[in-house]
Amino acid sequence: CYTCRSFSRAYLRHLFKAGELLASRLATIHNVHFLLELMRNVREAIADGTFQTFSEE
Repeated sequence: CYTCRSFSRAYLRHLFKAGELLASRLATIHNVHFLLELMRNVREAIADGTFQTFSEE
């Protein structure tokens, strides 16, 4: 995701500790990317008929 590619974990921690609004924005970008990828994988597993195996992982 953009956040993971562009910013180090140390910098993100600094932003959160300093109370910067950018920290929340970057966390939101990361979380939305994660959920979009998860749902894409769920849809693929359902279409392939492998959702049971997917859900056990």
